[in-house]
Amino acid sequence: VEREEMKMQFALLGLYYTDGFNFFRLLDIEKNKTLGIDQFVMGCLRLKGGALLIDNNILVEDTKTLVMSMGRAHQRAIDNIASLMQNISDKVSELEHDQRQRRDLRKSTSRRS
Repeated sequence: VEREEMKMQFALLGLYYTDGFNFFRLLDIEKNKTLGIDQFVMGCLRLKGGALLIDNNILVEDTKTLVMSMGRAHQRAIDNIASLMQNISDKVSELEHDQRQRRDLRKSTSRRS
């Protein structure tokens, strides 16, 4: 697929690409790293009716993957921050409770004296 003759034959069919690996990656709709003849033909027909350059489709797919990955990473970060904030809140509550107990103990001790 990287040979110029193959690129020219695909160009005659209306399919233009610069990177054979990404071309086949785009044809692999099921994302299982295998490409049967039916999937190859249907993928070529789908791409022929789409963008002029297959590289644009690859960029779109890569962008979608990146956005999803970043969304998951951001959600994990938000969850982590929420957990840390809850821990801090729990510690502050404990400290306030301990402080009230000490204050009450001092008051009761000073009344006895």
